[in-house]
Formats: sequence, C-alpha cells, structure tokens
Amino acid sequence: MLIKYFILIFIVLFLFPILIVTIISIITIFLMNFSKFIKSENILQNIITFSLVIIMFLIELLIMNNISDINNYSREISNEGYVVDGKFIKSQYDELTNTFLIINPSIEILNSESGFLNVIFNILKLIIYSMITILLFLIVGRKNYIRNILRFSVKFKKRKRNRKKINMETRKERNIALEYIRKEIKNLFRNSIFFIQTVLPVIILIVSIINIGVFVISVINLAAESDSQIRDTLNNISFDFEMICVILSALQVLFSISGISLTAVSREGRDAIFIKYIPIDLYKQFIYKNVLQVLLDIMIAIAVLWILYYLLPVIGIGNIILLFIISMFMNLINSYLMLIVDIRRPNLNWDSEYDVVKKNPNKIFQYGFMIIMIIILLYMSKLFKTFELNVVISLIIEIVVFLVVFLVIDIIVRKSKDKLFNNIN
Repeated sequence: MLIKYFILIFIVLFLFPILIVTIISIITIFLMNFSKFIKSENILQNIITFSLVIIMFLIELLIMNNISDINNYSREISNEGYVVDGKFIKSQYDELTNTFLIINPSIEILNSESGFLNVIFNILKLIIYSMITILLFLIVGRKNYIRNILRFSVKFKKRKRNRKKINMETRKERNIALEYIRKEIKNLFRNSIFFIQTVLPVIILIVSIINIGVFVISVINLAAESDSQIRDTLNNISFDFEMICVILSALQVLFSISGISLTAVSREGRDAIFIKYIPIDLYKQFIYKNVLQVLLDIMIAIAVLWILYYLLPVIGIGNIILLFIISMFMNLINSYLMLIVDIRRPNLNWDSEYDVVKKNPNKIFQYGFMIIMIIILLYMSKLFKTFELNVVISLIIEIVVFLVVFLVIDIIVRKSKDKLFNNIN
C-alpha cells in the first residue's frame, strides 16, 4: 500500500508542474512580444504588477462568491438551529475546485478510497491537460519564432518604416491636452518608485474596498435573513445628516492617500523649469497635471458609493448621485490646492525619488486640509440639523457651497498663473 502511494505521488509530482510551467511559458512569450512595444523596463514591471493585482482580485472574487453561495443556500433555518445541507456544500466545493483543472484529479489520484479505474482516469486527465498545454506552447512558440525571423527581413523593415511615418503623422494631429496628460501618466509609470508610492496604493485600495464590500454585503444579508433583530436594526437605519458627514469625511480621507498632485511639479526635478517655457498656457498645464489625481479619486468615490448603495438601500440612488457630485467638487478642490502647494513649495533639487514622496514636507498641508474639510462637514451637518432641513436640500446646498469654493480657486489660479509658477526656477 505504501509503495503504491509513493508511485502515485511520483506520478502526480511529475505531471502536476507541466501544466503550470507551460502556462507560465506561454504567458512569458506574450509578455516578450508585449515588451517589444515598451522600451522601458520600469513601465513593463508596473503593467505586470497591475495585471497581477487584477488577476488576484478576480480569483478572490470568484472564491468569495462560491463561499457566499455556500453560506446562503447550505443552511436551512429551523426553530432548533441550523441544518447543514452537506450535499450542497460538496457540490459547491467541487465546483470551486473544478475551476482549477489540475487540483481535483491530483486529489483523486492520491485519495486512498479511489478505485483503480478512478486513479487511471484521473492520471489520463492530467496527461491530456498537459498535452493540450504543451501543444499550445509549441503553436505559440512557433508563431513567435516565425515573427522574429520576419522582423529582420527587408519587407518587414519596409513595413516598419511605413508604420513609423504614419505614427509620426497621427501624433502631430493629436490633441495637445491628451499628449500632455499622456506624458504625465507615462512619467509615473516609467519610474517604478513614483508609481508604487502614488498610484499603486490607490489601485490596491480600490480593489480592497470592492473585495471587502462584496464580502460584507453577503455576510450582512445572510445575518439579516437568519436573525430578525439584525434585520430590524438594518431597517431602522435612516439616511440623515450624520451619515452624510461620515460618508463625505471618509471620502476626503481616502482622497488624501495619493500624493500625485502634491508631487506633480516636484517629480519633474530640475527639468521642471521647462514648464514655464514650453508653448502651452500655464493654466492649461495646471489643469492637465490635476487629471490623474482626479481620475483615481473618482474611481475611489465610485467604489465606495457603489458598496454603500447595496449595503444601505435606504440611501437611494438619487442621494448616491448627489453624494457623488459633492465628492467630485471635494476631489477637485483637494487636487487643486495640493498642486498649488507643490508649485509654491517645490522640491526640485532631490537626489532620490524617495525624497520627493517619503520626505515631502508638504504632506503637512494635505493632513491640515483633510482636518479642515472634516471640521467644515461636521459644522454643516450640525447647521442643517439645527434648521431641520430636508436631506436632499442639504445635499444640494453642499453642492452649491463646494462648487462656489472650487470656482473661486479656479479663477484665482487663472488670473495669477504667472505669479504662481514663478517659484519654479
């Protein structure tokens, strides 16, 4: 019996890695082809990191959905307690493990209760999966090899020259704004330290918010179905001024995580002096440098409000939209003011990228602004409660207030742009 087990485990250890290795090899070939279009290794590393985060998020979401299904449907509530439906749990478990092709066959091979025919059948499964992936690897590798040969042929070189000419012509026709924004994004992706310190935390935050939110929603829904007291507590929650204050304050804190606007000029280093001399209006450059920070914060606001909409249906879609509009003006004000701080107090003579991000003395202004915004939101909440205003009216008032503040800042920047950028030298 022991000899049989060692023989089977040898077979599994021999066949199990083939599928994984060949899949990784195929992915590597595609990445090598992709790397030909991206000359910078740092940009390629950032793209791969971002892709891995998305893949891990999707895998976790798949697993959590299966766990949620098990929790929702495998328990029947009775007066005596929970009755577990074992067959359903097994079916859900099998469905989850079947998603990963080589796990179930490997387990069945090593299972002492598996019969001889079952063991042979699962060994054949592993062999077939391995042969399919090896065949795919050979096809992909062969095509890649042929492309590499053609790359050095005369015809291929002529086509490449023609494509370059077309690309140069189309680039000239592109909008200056898009080119400037593209340059800002490219600089962030090109430098891995700037990307990891400013962009990656926001991406991880958004993924975590969605991941945790989906799990919390499923758990709360399950608890509400099983416990009438929890269900009554959730039904008694009302959308009031305090909740508005908490939601908007939380969003303001999340907006303060990324320092893209706070380091937009400092990241340029000594080359920032060219901002004043390139043939693009300074006000327009100011707008373009805010774009990435604003876009990332919009993604945060959408993720948070989407979770809240499903977690607390009492809020309603109309109030969610109003909250989103308020958050957008808060987002713009935050980004504008932090960029103004960086323009007025730039750190251009840095020796290491860490000095710009980690040792940035301007962070105190970000924290100070965050505290001031939370105090303003608390004061407005108390004011609305004192006058017993309608929730919708109070949200509209907040929209008007933050819109006016944003317009005032925008007008000041537009009129004093030359004076504002004088500190860059």
